[in-house]
Amino acid sequence: MIKVHSIFMCVLVISLLNGCSFLSLGDPSDPKNSDLPQKAATTVDGMIKEGPGKFAGDNFDEKKVKAELLKFPNDLTADEVYDRLIWLFAEDYEAIVKEADALKPQFTISKLGDYDPNTQEPAELLKPRDEKKPTQIAIVIDASGSMAGKVNGKVKMDEAQRAVREFASSLPEQTKVSLRVYGHLGSNQEKDKAISCASTEEIYALSKYESNSFESAVNQLRPVGWTPLAAAIRGAGEDLRKDHIGANNIVYVVSDGLETCGGDPVKEAQALHQSDVKAVVNIIGFDLDAKSKQVLEEVAKAGGGSFTSANSSDEIRKQMKPKFDIWRSNDITHWKLRNLSSLHEQEEEHRKKIYKLTHWFTNHGESKFLVAREREKERIKWALQFLGENQKISKEFASEFGEVYKKAQNRFILLDEYRDQLQSRKIEEMEKEKRKLYDKVLEIEKIEKQKVYDLKN
Repeated sequence: MIKVHSIFMCVLVISLLNGCSFLSLGDPSDPKNSDLPQKAATTVDGMIKEGPGKFAGDNFDEKKVKAELLKFPNDLTADEVYDRLIWLFAEDYEAIVKEADALKPQFTISKLGDYDPNTQEPAELLKPRDEKKPTQIAIVIDASGSMAGKVNGKVKMDEAQRAVREFASSLPEQTKVSLRVYGHLGSNQEKDKAISCASTEEIYALSKYESNSFESAVNQLRPVGWTPLAAAIRGAGEDLRKDHIGANNIVYVVSDGLETCGGDPVKEAQALHQSDVKAVVNIIGFDLDAKSKQVLEEVAKAGGGSFTSANSSDEIRKQMKPKFDIWRSNDITHWKLRNLSSLHEQEEEHRKKIYKLTHWFTNHGESKFLVAREREKERIKWALQFLGENQKISKEFASEFGEVYKKAQNRFILLDEYRDQLQSRKIEEMEKEKRKLYDKVLEIEKIEKQKVYDLKN
């Protein structure tokens, strides 16, 4: 009886000692065992959640780690060694996964007039609307002396006046129009150059078309002076500026020659196009020689518009109406191209954020997930070597080809597969969101171009 009692006491003492060492694994559900090594997860979901280990990440302290490793009993199995190493070094993958899950693609596209595609569906564009983006047109007519000449037996100024009258009378009711003339004072003689070069005047103030007032303004034009084209373009910009906010601003210049007053019409057209007015400057060249045509083409290009030639009132009028429609169509096309390019740029920025968390390598180095996995891997390899050198485990267990490291390798394979799946899921989520807006841009373009076609026809 005494012998049995002695054996029982020995077992009890050993058991108590084991509770303060690494000889047994703690029960994860028991708060008393929170500082004791737990059994390592065998599923990847468990591996993601079980970290961070005692010495994971920045908590690694070589001196303290060695002290912990030296506490390992000498008779641990491969499973027990592996469990304890994971308990010590498992990285906090769950924090990285949560960061990735919180990363939501937020693509945006710019407004088209007062329509906001980020908050409105394309169907909204088909509904009748009380407020539409207004269009403002500034017509600029050359009244220099050369416009008194004839083309095809008709006076050029008469032809220009006729074309402008017909064009203005055909504009949609809500469109505002202004009429500016230049070179209409003095004469084309040297003695009157200063007066003529200073002459550019808005003779029909920007407003909706009113036939009597507009015709009266057009009929007073007389070709007499020099050609201050640059000043006239600058003046047209000021005419449009009076009520330019939220409007489509278009300039039409009807001219038969080059700047003769020392101005720079290319510079002025570019400045107007790039200003807050954002006007498009179109040039209709009337009976031009080759040199004049080349220069005026440059003016139109600088103003974001187009250049065409004409030799009669019918040709001028026909060129002005299509230009109005083409400008609207081009504006929609430019909007589409800007937004498709922007969506691509936004996609690349979001992709970089995903890669920084989950990719194998990025332009800026390894991703967070990979850094954590590599750190864990290297620390386990180092710990196995240390344990082997200090005869805490066998050479076989300490080897990279041993059973312990094979278990770790299997863990890393599962973690890599999880990382790949996480990355694929986030990329798919991003591409799905981008595709929605990409298709939306194309649908909006289709609707708006149909509107232009309907207006034109």
